[in-house]
Amino acid sequence: MAVTFANETTKRTSTLVADYPENILIDPELNGRVDTTEVETLAADIEANGQHTPCKIRKNDKGQPVLVFGHRRWRAVKLINQRRAKEGKTLIRLECAYDTLTDEQAFHAAITENRFRKENTPMDDCHNIGVWQKRFKKSMEEIAEIYFPEATKADEKATALKRVKDRAALVELAPEAAIAVRKGEVKVTAAVQLSRLSKDKQKEVIEASKATVKGKTRIKVSEVIAAKGGKSKTASSKASTPAKAAPAVKVTGSVYEAAEALAVAVGVWLEDATTAAEKALMTAHKQYRVLVPLKKSGKAA
Repeated sequence: MAVTFANETTKRTSTLVADYPENILIDPELNGRVDTTEVETLAADIEANGQHTPCKIRKNDKGQPVLVFGHRRWRAVKLINQRRAKEGKTLIRLECAYDTLTDEQAFHAAITENRFRKENTPMDDCHNIGVWQKRFKKSMEEIAEIYFPEATKADEKATALKRVKDRAALVELAPEAAIAVRKGEVKVTAAVQLSRLSKDKQKEVIEASKATVKGKTRIKVSEVIAAKGGKSKTASSKASTPAKAAPAVKVTGSVYEAAEALAVAVGVWLEDATTAAEKALMTAHKQYRVLVPLKKSGKAA
């Protein structure tokens, strides 16, 4: 007898089935990922402890099973079976939940399931936003609602729309810049700056700006763009000047002045999170708290 469970995405019940990954088709455009992360650790966990969460599948017009989401689990089980086949061991099946979905519903389910996973990259988002626009004719506002359904207030919707637009802009990245984003060497805000430059200029910036911060490679995009005279297609002349340092924070009785210094420090840190910017942010925050103590249990500290 088939086991069913409630499916929050479609508000219906889904039947649990199991099949070999080789029998389940992949639609590369709709699987929710363009970057393929390693699955060695996941494969080892599945082989030792079993599959914790079922994938989602549907049927195409020919009645063939097609993966909706769970691409890493699909790859992990496929890797396990490739090894087992060489060793003459019994193959394992991929556990899946079958549901009746259209292409658009399937893609929506994949986005919903994947959007908060750590292994999702900004380049995944960029690819998927492009699919929403080209294949399903969605506007940026509609895509923002898909990614951030919890955004109901005007300011929340504006923030959601900006995030979607920022990731969509990454389609203009040169291959070298896209790789740096995938590796986490460039923040999305900096990557958006890069996307406004020519491909050749992006390569120059990537090569000239690599540095090591706290043991990790980081690319100081704003400094190099300024040094090389790069200017974005839409940005004002401010985009081609070095990031403004946070003003020296002095002891003052003005809450407004302290708040303004904190706001500027935050802006500088968001643009390029250098050690100096981080220290300036912490200093500005401490000074602000001197004037506006943190409240605890409804009383001022």
